[in-house]
Amino acid sequence: MSDLPENWVFTTLGKVCAKPQYGWTSKAAQKGAIKYLRTTDLSSGVVDWETVPYCLDEPDDIEKYQVEDNDIVISRAGSVGLSYRIENPPPKSVFASYLIRMRATAVEHKYLEYFLKSAEYWQQISDVSAGIAVQNINATKLSDLEIPLAPRPEQKRIVAKLDSLFGHLDQLKSRLSTIPVLLKQFRQAVLTQAVTGKLTEEWREKNKKLPQWLDTSLAEVCFVNPGHRGVEIDLNDNVSFLPMTRIQEENGVLDLSQTKKYKEVKQGFTKFIEGDVLFAKITPCMENGKIAIAKGLTGGIGCGTTELHVLRPKPEVLAEYIFYFLLRPEFRDYCKSRFKGTSGHMRVPVDVFSEFDLSLPPFAEQKEIIRRVESLFAVADRIEASYNTLQEKIDHLPQAILAKAFRGELVEQDVLNEVSHYTQETEKLSMAAEP
Repeated sequence: MSDLPENWVFTTLGKVCAKPQYGWTSKAAQKGAIKYLRTTDLSSGVVDWETVPYCLDEPDDIEKYQVEDNDIVISRAGSVGLSYRIENPPPKSVFASYLIRMRATAVEHKYLEYFLKSAEYWQQISDVSAGIAVQNINATKLSDLEIPLAPRPEQKRIVAKLDSLFGHLDQLKSRLSTIPVLLKQFRQAVLTQAVTGKLTEEWREKNKKLPQWLDTSLAEVCFVNPGHRGVEIDLNDNVSFLPMTRIQEENGVLDLSQTKKYKEVKQGFTKFIEGDVLFAKITPCMENGKIAIAKGLTGGIGCGTTELHVLRPKPEVLAEYIFYFLLRPEFRDYCKSRFKGTSGHMRVPVDVFSEFDLSLPPFAEQKEIIRRVESLFAVADRIEASYNTLQEKIDHLPQAILAKAFRGELVEQDVLNEVSHYTQETEKLSMAAEP
């Protein structure tokens, strides 16, 4: 830690807290009279006392282990260093033996709480745990950890400032959390409007000579699982290979960069060519919408996992239009309703492509729909990129704020400000006391 401001000191947790105490040893029970707070109950950052279990073996002296408001418990094993400040505990509640209780005496309890979330604290926890086969920390080591201590009035001001900043930060996070949901809804709405004709309604009015949309099915406008029919391939040619592991990846993209000799994958694999639409048919892929147009294939040829359906658009049908049609949640929901197979290995049957209705626009309108969808999706992508950048900054912001707080840079150190603070408080009291 860097040099401290004037009037600050480095001290230890042991000097600003009462003697640390280990918790009660017992097994947890679903029923009982005394709540039993464990490390696992702290993991979410908020203790839900309704879910906290009870003591199987109750202590004879409950007062010795009873948790009180503003007690801070710190995990000494498992999630080593994890801390939580107790608020409004049940009348009968004790803490477990893998927790150490610290009670602030010469420091504001919320000042201590914030410090135990800082990078400076976690670095010290890491240092004292290094080289230990099973990471843990004991009360002695915990008491020896350093804390930069501001004068008491400044501690209060720092806590107030941190409360305010983290309150604003929580509000910002809450607002930001709606953006992915809104973007998903936006993309789904675009796809729905695309395949129902609403996206190009005005455009179609200006092009009245075009044919009407054709009511059909995917199986009528695409060759389903056509293999390499009509394509000449040398057995020694390198072709793109798509293993099941690439299908299962969470990024929503089918990586087609891997290659194999055609003679190695000629038998027992799904076959496709450049421009085919690939639809992953196994259960986990339904949630991620694992669909892609085969592009950039080595030699224009691909082979891969049998967990794919392949759709090859017929003439006057654009692969991009089929791709966007398959992306729609309505189609995936229908696929789920038609799953076949055993639990955990359910698959979409080939029948869905002839069963699910498709309205096919004329070729010119397909091109216009694709152009508009791509344009609108590009806007959503830019918003999503900005959101991800902002989210990354926000994720780093708490530690940046805490670092400034415990370097004495979050609030001003000038003694005149301290005088001004008390002067203003005195004036308020004087005014309140006037008749």
